[in-house]
Amino acid sequence: MLTIEDCERVLVESILADKELGPSIEDLLARLLSGVSGYHSRSTDGVILDYSRVAAGRMVASGVVFMIDDQTVEPVRVELTLDASGANVSAGSVFFGDKARTASGSRDVRRLRNAIVANPLVEFSWKEGFHRASDGWQRSAA
Repeated sequence: MLTIEDCERVLVESILADKELGPSIEDLLARLLSGVSGYHSRSTDGVILDYSRVAAGRMVASGVVFMIDDQTVEPVRVELTLDASGANVSAGSVFFGDKARTASGSRDVRRLRNAIVANPLVEFSWKEGFHRASDGWQRSAA
């Protein structure tokens, strides 16, 4: 399994190479969730981004993640700031899941994705939040 540092490196490489961000965001999310009770090392089965923007050393992406165990779909948002060299993550946030709803059927998933497309920075009642500072990733109170 990749370390969190490896996940960050792959994500930064994807950003710099203008590659699809979904797989590297999924790896980072899966790694972060693996440290939370109730999630195992590979809880996710794909990320679809409905919005992503990379500009001036900053990346914001919003979409949905498919969960393996309970076959639900959850919202995810990732915000990263790169350091002055553009080669490392200096700050960031990852938000996952919505405590207020469960999307499991195609109609629920469509509504969730439409909400994200309409407002990529929509605030959910997040199940989990992680923040990156100089000392690494920390789980925040969700």
